[in-house]
Amino acid sequence: MSATVLWKAKSKLAGAIGHLGGYAIARQLTQRSPRILMYHRFSPDGSGKGLAVDEFEYQVREIARHFRPVTLSQLVKELNSPQGPGPKSVVITVDDGYEDFHRYAFPVLRKHGVPATVFVTTDFVDGSLWLWPDVLEYALDHCAKKHVSIQVQGQTVEIDLSNADSKKAGWSRLVSTSLSLPDARMRELHADVLRQCGVVLPASPTDEYKPLSWQQIREVDSAGIEIGAHTRTHPALSRIPPERLEEEIAGSKRRIEQELGHPISTFCYPNGTPDDINEQVKATVRAAGFCGAPVAFFDKRVTDDLHELRRYPVGAWRRKFLQAVHGVELLARGHA
Repeated sequence: MSATVLWKAKSKLAGAIGHLGGYAIARQLTQRSPRILMYHRFSPDGSGKGLAVDEFEYQVREIARHFRPVTLSQLVKELNSPQGPGPKSVVITVDDGYEDFHRYAFPVLRKHGVPATVFVTTDFVDGSLWLWPDVLEYALDHCAKKHVSIQVQGQTVEIDLSNADSKKAGWSRLVSTSLSLPDARMRELHADVLRQCGVVLPASPTDEYKPLSWQQIREVDSAGIEIGAHTRTHPALSRIPPERLEEEIAGSKRRIEQELGHPISTFCYPNGTPDDINEQVKATVRAAGFCGAPVAFFDKRVTDDLHELRRYPVGAWRRKFLQAVHGVELLARGHA
């Protein structure tokens, strides 16, 4: 039996466990393996750019009811101890540092007494940086043309802006292309998209893309939300000059500690795909004093490497959330 066929069979079996009300069984079988969940943005009803606050509250209630929620640094501390992590440990992580975390997610976490770890991009919070996927979205949304042609690595990317679906498809293609480029070339591409669209990017992110303020970060920090670093400018760290690594990684740590007045110990890789991380990047993260760092992909090697911790991306599909948090996904991947 091939690995693909075997994995599909395990996935089918794992899905059946959930449908048969076997989440309790899955929890028991996988209780010694922590879950690290990844979130980004939140919205009032799900019609905007983020997870609906009602759905997030459902997920937080489920975690509070069945699991032991901890911060990432607490999990790493336990992973380093002889006893290992406590059973049914779950970490909620939130990337980037958008203001909608404070507006929608933080009240839910506080209401249910559930901690989380929020990774902030410091130049974004300082107001001097747009996160690059937002640059592309803003350009396409504000373009007066019905069609644009973008030159990328000798190829022409044709983008139909006449309707929302084709515009989103064009954005997705540009994002995918961006992830394959060196950082400097990626920024050039985004500047070209703005030029082709005839759009001038405002100096600071508009309300739709607004970051947390430092005052809001200090507020959630004092309420038990762990703050971690997410670099200064959100580059793909494996595709920037090596001399920039220290400033992006340790520099973001210094900036956060300056604002909070105390040390921080966790880091998160921007983009977080396998291609974004190499041994030099990880060595720089360790040298900066970070005790642990998650990626943005998931497999059964959840905690094998403290500086490459696996995370499960969470969305609005409730069944996928339940399968991930209760351990069904781990069972499907042959882990218990």
